[in-house]
Amino acid sequence: RLYHNWQIEPNGSWTLEDQLPGKAKQITVGANADGRLELFYIGTDDRLYHNWQIEPNGSWTLEECL
Repeated sequence: RLYHNWQIEPNGSWTLEDQLPGKAKQITVGANADGRLELFYIGTDDRLYHNWQIEPNGSWTLEECL
């Protein structure tokens, strides 16, 4: 399964983990110029998936199979 958590403020405490959809063999994440994170991963079914934040520091979309 995929999980994420984040710091509430720089050098501050962390949130509880939140489960993202999917299961992964390999994973990578990058930040857009506007600060949103994008997640790409190879699922256990050997397909490529994509998930991204709707807004910086915001919630995530549902996964998309590429």
